[in-house]
Amino acid sequence: IPEQMAAIRAVLENEFAAFAAMDGRVHDAAVALAAAAADSSSPTMDLFDAYVGLQEGCVACHTKFRSSVSEALQQAGG
Repeated sequence: IPEQMAAIRAVLENEFAAFAAMDGRVHDAAVALAAAAADSSSPTMDLFDAYVGLQEGCVACHTKFRSSVSEALQQAGG
């Protein structure tokens, strides 16, 4: 939602690029997990590694930005 992204950008200011980069890494990890899951020949370890990468990305982003993003979304009415 454009209004929410504008509010997040306004609150994070100079940290928005870092937020966007982390978001991109989480997205890429989710795509890798989906691809590994769709590949029936994919070893279980590949699935596990992809899942761990996704989880680590989520936790890192939430740890760094959760309170600021929550504040921004409250301000935006979301």
